Amino acid sequence: MKPADEANYYFFEIVRELLDASFKNFNELRRGRVTGNLNLIAWASRNLLELTIFTKYVLKSGANARRFGDDRLVDGCELITALRDLERHHELLRLLRGWTTPSSEWKIRRPWRA
Repeated sequence: MKPADEANYYFFEIVRELLDASFKNFNELRRGRVTGNLNLIAWASRNLLELTIFTKYVLKSGANARRFGDDRLVDGCELITALRDLERHHELLRLLRGWTTPSSEWKIRRPWRA
């Protein structure tokens, strides 16, 4: 699918991503129903509710779509910053505890493997 013109590309991409997320979560809801996994059913239902609210907001106007997209971009940047800070925190703890192996060289021990 492609937007009718370049002016609507931003709007089109946001709506397409919301619909894609809705289809994925609906499939997760169905999978939860088939397997009887109540946690998956609850998670997918909550996501679908949130996606419904977001989609209705975005479809009201192009300005709403732009605001929604910009907010999601800021959220993504904040998530990256938080993850980087968490990594720095754990690296500092490692150094304070006197561990000498850099975290980039840590290996996961799997005793069940030969």
